[in-house]
Amino acid sequence: MAAVAVAVASFSWGKYSERQTLLEEYNVFRLSTKAIHMLQKERGLTVKSLFRPTPSNINELQLWRAETSAAILKLSNTSLSREISGRQIRLRGLSDSNAISLEDCFLEYSDIIYEIIATYSSDKSYEHIQHDHLFLSLMNLLMAREHLGKIRARISMSAMNNFLDGESQFYVKEKFGFYKISKEEFLKSLKGKYPGYVGIVADDEKVKKTEAAISLYLDGRQQEFDYDSWFGMSTGAMDVYYSVEGTLADTYGQYLKYEKRKAQLTGLLILCVTALVLLVSGLFVGRFIKSFSARVENIDDKMRFILRTNDYKIEITDQSHDEISGISNSLNSLLKFTNQLLEEKEKMASTDRLTGVYNRTKFVDIFNSEFQRFSRYKTPFSVIMMDIDHFKIVNDTYGHNVGDDVLVEVASMASKIIRATDILVRWGGEEFVVLAPSSELHSAVALAEKLRSVIAGHSFPSGLKVTMSFGVAEIDESDSLKTIMARADAALYESKRTGRNKVCTFSAIK
Repeated sequence: MAAVAVAVASFSWGKYSERQTLLEEYNVFRLSTKAIHMLQKERGLTVKSLFRPTPSNINELQLWRAETSAAILKLSNTSLSREISGRQIRLRGLSDSNAISLEDCFLEYSDIIYEIIATYSSDKSYEHIQHDHLFLSLMNLLMAREHLGKIRARISMSAMNNFLDGESQFYVKEKFGFYKISKEEFLKSLKGKYPGYVGIVADDEKVKKTEAAISLYLDGRQQEFDYDSWFGMSTGAMDVYYSVEGTLADTYGQYLKYEKRKAQLTGLLILCVTALVLLVSGLFVGRFIKSFSARVENIDDKMRFILRTNDYKIEITDQSHDEISGISNSLNSLLKFTNQLLEEKEKMASTDRLTGVYNRTKFVDIFNSEFQRFSRYKTPFSVIMMDIDHFKIVNDTYGHNVGDDVLVEVASMASKIIRATDILVRWGGEEFVVLAPSSELHSAVALAEKLRSVIAGHSFPSGLKVTMSFGVAEIDESDSLKTIMARADAALYESKRTGRNKVCTFSAIK
């Protein structure tokens, strides 16, 4: 009996310690979300200052930097502060000396913010908070705020440029989609427990006006878009999210303090009734512990497998409706969120930002996979290298913005013409590559000829007529990536040399 009493006391103490740890992790999380909020606005003000270094813009940035530094200083006892402070100081130095491009500055700030966010999703130091339902809801709200912050900066760049470009529209459209998903997940998770906060987010006028302005921007209705008020309006919407985030976390913090006190009192009560409960329900408790252990072991096995294989698409199944199933559901939400972060990171690493098609790094991966298939099964494939003729003249005559529009439109047209199994890649500059699986040379030549004909007959922005030259090569057993690309490039050079706007093959050159 004494042993049982000690075990129950230990269980109660465990609950108390768990609440204490959860409360401490939430306090660090609140400090981190404030630092993120400060960094998000510093990112926007830095972009604004780099683009238009007026005294008022620079002064506003310097004042906000002081606020950001104060917020990060409060994280001084955490590993997070030590990791990001050095990067932040270096980034500010590059910004002040104009030694970093606008785009790279924006990406560096975003990377620092993502580093903080990812810490709470994967760092084992925060394993208690990772299983908490409200934390997952707050992470969705935090991601919605981050996506909105990126949209704010990108549209502000367009406003300062005084033009609407295809790359910015594509970027804003993508981030607006992620923003709406994160916001919807947040609202859905709160409907049962915190319905009042759902109304604050869903019905706030600043949020509605900001979302309506983004829709105007994406529709290309530039005349109706109020660029002058955009930064302040979108900042107001982000402040609403930050306010809701803080109120929710503070409310939950009070609840955790109450639960911690309750755990102490509950432990004493449980000690008093433990002996009687064990006498009456010994058999029931035995069965319950066996079932409990099996289900916890199932969760542990699944999580070990997921961490070993890095397959975050796996779901933990539990058909019951109790605390264990609640943990399983929370873990599933965290896995889904982690997988979303990884997919977004993979997309950023493998996609050309201007045209939205794959980049050269992704092409190498796809080529290696296709080459292995060729080596094993002798399944042929071909490579088409295509280059816009006289593209420098287009840039020099009409400007780089029109040149960018031409590149985007060429990529869009080519994507519609090629087969679903074909891979379109921006190789660099005005050069594109198509990898055509299961295609012999004559099939690839026919595809290249179709691309050439459609593009030559198309009217591009500003009434431009653009032609392209093509070089085609089929894989050979002695080939490597370097050799087949060299042969396709040689065929492309032959097309250029003999008059442009034509398709040549390496075999024809020989």
